[in-house]
Amino acid sequence: MASHSSPHLTEKGLWAISIGFVLSKGKRTQKKHWLGRDREIAVKKTKALYIAWENETTVDGDGKKVWDQENIEAALAFAEPKQAPAIQTRATPPQTPNAAPISVPVFAPERYVPPSAFATVYTFPEALEEFKAASSKRTDCGKDHLQDVADQLDCFCARSDEITLTVKGRLLRLTDVTMADLDMEWLMSIRNYIIGRPPTRTKAAKPISINTVTHWLMHLSTAFKWFARTKRIGWVAPDPDWREAFEFNKQQRWAALTPEERDLDDKPKVCFTVDELVKIHKNGTPLERKYLLMGLLLGWTQRDICCFRKDNFIRRGDEFYIERPRTKSSIEGKWWVAPELAAILEKSIAHTPPNKNGYAFTNDDGDYLNAKTDTIRLTWDRALSHAPTGIRNLPFSRIKKRGAQLVQDISGSHELAQLFMAQSIKTVGRKHYAGADPITNDVAIDLGKAPFERLHDTQREIWKRLKPLFFPAKVVKQSQRQEVAA
Repeated sequence: MASHSSPHLTEKGLWAISIGFVLSKGKRTQKKHWLGRDREIAVKKTKALYIAWENETTVDGDGKKVWDQENIEAALAFAEPKQAPAIQTRATPPQTPNAAPISVPVFAPERYVPPSAFATVYTFPEALEEFKAASSKRTDCGKDHLQDVADQLDCFCARSDEITLTVKGRLLRLTDVTMADLDMEWLMSIRNYIIGRPPTRTKAAKPISINTVTHWLMHLSTAFKWFARTKRIGWVAPDPDWREAFEFNKQQRWAALTPEERDLDDKPKVCFTVDELVKIHKNGTPLERKYLLMGLLLGWTQRDICCFRKDNFIRRGDEFYIERPRTKSSIEGKWWVAPELAAILEKSIAHTPPNKNGYAFTNDDGDYLNAKTDTIRLTWDRALSHAPTGIRNLPFSRIKKRGAQLVQDISGSHELAQLFMAQSIKTVGRKHYAGADPITNDVAIDLGKAPFERLHDTQREIWKRLKPLFFPAKVVKQSQRQEVAA
């Protein structure tokens, strides 16, 4: 056994031990090994050195064993603690010979970061679907309004593949890029496409209307505001003034109008005459007649017809009424329904299958009437196509204008015309629906009645005058029965 001593703590605070011999200046002298500051590691190194010295094979000139430096380094390295390179621990403070060993964690403490739940990379169409799904859960808006917003976004999304941008010589479509890539340049491309008023996808291929431009920009602004607040979508506002991309002020609106539209702007809208509507009704199919009478006698547009529900149609005694808020303004509306129109509606609603929203009219899939196709517009286009020559090709909404004009002309009250259209007092009704085109003489209306009662009296008077024009055969039969009874 080699001459050696036990590990001892030196004045420097390091553990040391003498094991074996080395050649120093040609003489064989004892080797002192420095074992570090940690006592536990010093003990391990001591054991490793004992084993290495017993197995040492290097000898001096007299044939006695001496240390080989490589063997010393190998023994000390074998006893060194194995730790990950990235883990750093504090230096071990000086220990006394009788102090307990310090515990050193094998793995340094780490902060737990849960895996991200938002790993989906959204494209623009997918992000719009997420926005519509989130909007459908809102309780501060009516379902009809939310459905209208969803329809507008669907209409725009169907054409979003036409919006392109050249990036580094590569042509990209809006539908192909991720939300994280939508910078200010992309937002301006969207704006320029909409304000450019692309043609409609119909045979006429007219530019989209100014109202469509306004609606698309308004709804997209709301959608991108939601994107910015929803981290999982992955869109970050590229500029503090990004909302300017969706603004559409009066000057911009005027610049987007065609010369013909500028001439008609700020003037009462042209509407059908009663004679034109009578001719269209006479040559129309039952479905076309139903839509025409609903527009004329109820003052409804396509949207109002689509959102009409079964429970809105009520009966009081021998008369029928419709009570529902207007879909656009949520203002209360109550209409008297002419007996002939009531019979048509009752028969039509009876054939509508049950649906989750209780719509009075649905498409073939049992969904919202205009969910996939503008059914009412196509029906109205067919009605105009087989109408007599000389009838103007005006949109379906102009029927409502004639109905409102009849209410104002007969009642002499612009407020009743607004009530008929379910508009608030401060609207554009006077500008667009109040022209000097009376076709009948004023009739005294009892001003002591409630506003809706006065409106219903006006509706009855209107139908009294229009029924001989729209249903002449029924008027003749009714007069014949009265003569026989007399």
